[in-house]
Amino acid sequence: MSNRMLPLYMDRIISVMAYLLPLVEALYFFSARIFLYPGDENMRVFFLKYFQPVILFYTDNMYLCFILTIVAFMICVNNALPITGTKLRLTKFLRINVVQGILVEVFITAIGQVFVMCPSFIKNSVIGTFISSGCFFAIVGLVLYSAFLITIGRYPRIPIITESARLQTWAADNL
Repeated sequence: MSNRMLPLYMDRIISVMAYLLPLVEALYFFSARIFLYPGDENMRVFFLKYFQPVILFYTDNMYLCFILTIVAFMICVNNALPITGTKLRLTKFLRINVVQGILVEVFITAIGQVFVMCPSFIKNSVIGTFISSGCFFAIVGLVLYSAFLITIGRYPRIPIITESARLQTWAADNL
């Protein structure tokens, strides 16, 4: 325990918080289509009251979020501060989960950009609503799955992304 930088519960809390940015990305790209267009006034009020402030904050501070993501990625991959190179004592559990959350965010951003580039007649049809709903609820499910496994102390297994996160952290350990 003396070689650890953070207590066990802080490792888990920070690891779960790493999945908040993918959730915000999902809100940014897909939630308006789900909550504003069906015509249900309760869903519209819920969206405008709870999700819209988060989306506006993210939109206003997008570059800050991007810089924080890059810095967190560099810290977790190298287990050191980016400019000074000061070694940190972060656990492998924390590092892999944060890198995994960042890779999920990159994947969601790519999917969201493809969805934004789709023709308007696809986005504004039933197909667009189906795609938005599927992507949004799949991401929410992934975040809940990951948060549950992290709180019980296990690694969430996401195909391709988990292996990428392991390879990223392993490569820095073996340099």
